[in-house]
Amino acid sequence: MEHIHGRDLTRTVRRLRSQGLGVPVEVAVYIAAGIARGLAYAHSRTGPTGEVLHIVHRDVSPHNVLLSFQGEVKLVDFGIARLVGDDEPEGDGPGGGKFAYMSPEQASGEAIDRRSDLFSCGIVLYELLVNHRLFQSSDPAEKLRLVKEAAVPDPRKERPELPERLWEILQKVLARDPDDRYASADLLEEDLRALLFEQGSRIDDAALSAWVRELFADELGPDPTAVPLRNLARDLTRLDG
Repeated sequence: MEHIHGRDLTRTVRRLRSQGLGVPVEVAVYIAAGIARGLAYAHSRTGPTGEVLHIVHRDVSPHNVLLSFQGEVKLVDFGIARLVGDDEPEGDGPGGGKFAYMSPEQASGEAIDRRSDLFSCGIVLYELLVNHRLFQSSDPAEKLRLVKEAAVPDPRKERPELPERLWEILQKVLARDPDDRYASADLLEEDLRALLFEQGSRIDDAALSAWVRELFADELGPDPTAVPLRNLARDLTRLDG
């Protein structure tokens, strides 16, 4: 597996909260767009004969989103991913993943497809914006009920500065009925990046890198995967000789 020199989103949010801070809106949207890009790649993967595999991650959550110190957004841990139609869950129980980040259909043990991952991505974005859980309860059964109900309050009640267009995107990606959601992750990414452009945001990988590095400045050490360039140059010189 690729080594990602950075921090996961759960740790990032905890660090911000310890400082009484939240995720800036443009950073939250940029991260969500990166998650959507990762999902689009996974969802479009094909098999040896070219057929689309219809991979569903099933566990899109802050713990499985890594922010590298180079400004990359990485979606990891496909350990419980499934192919649509393969070993579908049966009964009323949820299939894999964390209750708080499940789609309603996943929480109900119904058949799921890539739109379930998009719902989970929407939860992550929503929580980055409001700085608390969308579906929260100390009682697992109640938390599962909240997920199945999928009632999403307007985040502008807590952050009035959020643009109307962002709320429209959230409503679409967090629609209870999968048919009302985005049909694919690349369409979600397109709308998120278009929003950043419309808002005049200049955020990019370099800006995200600077933000993550500043947040974890006290922990930032050398990249353990960095190539010792001096030794590499010496080896190349020997090869040329």
